[in-house]
Amino acid sequence: MKKKLILFILLFLFVSTINDAYAYIRPGAGNDLIQILISAVASIGAFFKNIINKIKSIFTGNK
Repeated sequence: MKKKLILFILLFLFVSTINDAYAYIRPGAGNDLIQILISAVASIGAFFKNIINKIKSIFTGNK
């Protein structure tokens, strides 16, 4: 446990001492993020709907 805490503190100190990243974010990155979020929500919804339908079919006897 102590090793993990020390590693976390060292990693935090290393990351927090970085001054400038000089990174470039392309203009379409926001659209990519929105598309990822929408597809993740749709996938999770379809996954749980499938599970609920399987549970309902067990109790109703439909296959």
